[in-house]
Amino acid sequence: MALPLTTDQPDRSVAPDERTIARNFILARLGSLFAFAPVGVWTVVHLWHQLAAYQSPQAWETAVTAHVNVASTVLVFVLVLGPLLWHTIWGILRMLRSRPRPLESGFSNLRYLLQRL
Repeated sequence: MALPLTTDQPDRSVAPDERTIARNFILARLGSLFAFAPVGVWTVVHLWHQLAAYQSPQAWETAVTAHVNVASTVLVFVLVLGPLLWHTIWGILRMLRSRPRPLESGFSNLRYLLQRL
């Protein structure tokens, strides 16, 4: 007899605390990915266009100003600035929720405070 793929019973196989830890871990990884991936892709494309300067000044001018399609500009804003905005908001919320622990370690606490400036 085949088991049903879904049930109307809530999943109780994982404790709520463990689900919270897993969710926070996944959100932290997504926050890092949303910062690294768009900026990395944008940097590679930007450097690729700048390499046209080695061909000629006209080739460089064409490479950096050849955005004839408005959709490409919108796509860049959505794919680069959207995740960066999400990452920024996520980072600010994470910073506001965290607290220094001065009694544990003096140097680590100083490093913690300097990272948030």
